[in-house]
Amino acid sequence: MQIYYVGDAGDVRSTVTSLLTGLNGVEIVGAAASAALATDDILLLRPDVVVLSTQLEDSATIATLVKIKQELPAVVVMILAEPPPPHLRAQYICAGADFFFENTTEVLELIAVAEQLVAHFDAGSLV
Repeated sequence: MQIYYVGDAGDVRSTVTSLLTGLNGVEIVGAAASAALATDDILLLRPDVVVLSTQLEDSATIATLVKIKQELPAVVVMILAEPPPPHLRAQYICAGADFFFENTTEVLELIAVAEQLVAHFDAGSLV
């Protein structure tokens, strides 16, 4: 399963990508600190999963999410955020995010979901 990571919080990016690459069947195919740098790469590389942080250099997370889902609707998008106000989680889900995780308390949940997705992609289907 190919994953592209978008976010500029270097310590979070390092932790999450290290945990993801520790999973069998996961390949990090790209990473960028801003939406402007990532969007063209994502559309070209067509990863299976995009981990999209709300901490971007250009603060364009929702616009990036919408563009990815419009162009590549089958791509699974996982949002990784600082602890958000309740309406923010709903806003991302309504904009097309498949999953939403807090980067301070739910990183292991993100990894567990990624592990489940690997099994689905390996089986050739995504439920």
